[in-house]
Amino acid sequence: MARLSRLIGLLAVVVLLAPATDLYAQEQQVPLDQDSTLYVVDADLRQDLTLFPDVRGFQEAVLYRIGDDEYELVIQYRPDTRTLRERRTLTDAEVQTLRTRITRQLADTGTVVNLNQEGRYGLLASTTLLSLSEGALLGAALGLEGDGVGTMTLLGGATGFFAPLLLTRNASVTEAEADMTFYGGIQGYAHAAQLYALVNGDDDDTFDDQGTAALAAVLGAGESALGYTLARRNNWSGGHAEMTSFTGLAGNLIGLGLAQGLTEDEVGVRGAAALSFAGSIAGGVIGHRMGRSDTYTQGDARIYLLSGVQTANLVGSVLAAAGVEGEQGPALTVTGAGVAGLAGGRLLVRDRDFTKSEANIVALGNFAGSLLGGGLAAASDAEDSTVAVLQALGSLAGSAISYGVFAKDAQRRAQSGTASVDLDLNVTPSMATVPGPDGRRVRLSDSVVPKVTLTARF
Repeated sequence: MARLSRLIGLLAVVVLLAPATDLYAQEQQVPLDQDSTLYVVDADLRQDLTLFPDVRGFQEAVLYRIGDDEYELVIQYRPDTRTLRERRTLTDAEVQTLRTRITRQLADTGTVVNLNQEGRYGLLASTTLLSLSEGALLGAALGLEGDGVGTMTLLGGATGFFAPLLLTRNASVTEAEADMTFYGGIQGYAHAAQLYALVNGDDDDTFDDQGTAALAAVLGAGESALGYTLARRNNWSGGHAEMTSFTGLAGNLIGLGLAQGLTEDEVGVRGAAALSFAGSIAGGVIGHRMGRSDTYTQGDARIYLLSGVQTANLVGSVLAAAGVEGEQGPALTVTGAGVAGLAGGRLLVRDRDFTKSEANIVALGNFAGSLLGGGLAAASDAEDSTVAVLQALGSLAGSAISYGVFAKDAQRRAQSGTASVDLDLNVTPSMATVPGPDGRRVRLSDSVVPKVTLTARF
């Protein structure tokens, strides 16, 4: 039985790792400046910034990422009566140089372009909540008590709102930056607790209130800043950020479940902390790898997470109702169910683009279904264990019904988003004649084939 439990745990890890093997690169438009505000340079902006002086008849320029360290700058120009495109392959270093130059010239000329501030509210909400925690932790780290801690907490929250509010007035703020800021802070606090447990284990006599609070404050702030920086510098999409966040947070719980299930005796504090910490790192990396495919929207990520949580809840409720005893078996079973639910959630959103609103409604359907199950249980005067099962089944039904309402629209949305065609037309220009065989003159353009090249990209 012990060997079987360990095998189930290992299979759960394999299932979680499986999504990372099915990824593909996709051409993605990326910004031309360091602030992620400029995606297209038109003719007027090009003249203001004195860019691309070697291109005659310039119309516009856009930048695409086509690989990990490879970009393509597409310049459209009209030298005469024809509209042509020139494609320049750039390395990451060359792109950084171009972005630095454009950003500097935008600042020198005072040119303002449209700012993307769709994530500003989320960023301010994240920094306010995290700064409340930071204030309380700093107060504890300094040894303050009572009103002193309360003062630090309130001032921290206020600073966390007003400072970013003023700093982002003329800067882009994406939803990915907001998501990763909050996720980094929460994960930082979890890592502080895990590191404390790794160092002290079961020895409560060495507990240091001030040191632990200081560690949590440093890791929370540091990982929050790291998450923001990663999203900003790499131009992550909202779906990329949320897949990284959700899978990383789920990794903490999966690690704890494995620690409980794979240990025959009572699980040690150090072992649980180590596996939970490792799970958070592995989950974040896997989520990042999944998000890099750029096929997941924020709505997809939320349905993916909901599927994992719901499956674990349903299986746990059934085990409790069945009166299954012990700790190892149930822990591994629930953990495996959660991992299987995440894998199933990935299938539910494959080839579909759910919006945030649709995903939120599916989550609300989950809650409404739980209320329905609880109501039926109350009407039938069911026992507590049966109530939990009925609520779990109701939440599953509510999610399924809500998901079905939006599934077709999400599928059509994904198909329309990937069915675009890009056609390039290259016409061989007329050239002067050159000496040919038998003393005849041959027009060079007549000897070059093909004259017209069509390239379609799907």
